[in-house]
Amino acid sequence: MYWCENNDNVKTWSSEPSAVNYICLETGKTRKYWLDFAITTANDEVWIIEVKPLREVNEAKAFGAKF
Repeated sequence: MYWCENNDNVKTWSSEPSAVNYICLETGKTRKYWLDFAITTANDEVWIIEVKPLREVNEAKAFGAKF
């Protein structure tokens, strides 16, 4: 948030701007997942940012995810 507020290349930003509906495979119930951030840059690119703890990033890398 501090980075967004103090970056001249950020035109607008918001936290938890919208939700994505999904179906939980374990229960079959519809759930919502709230995105962490949406940023619009000075050149009108839109970035969707997800924040995760380092532990979860390391688990994803161990699973084979590419970053």
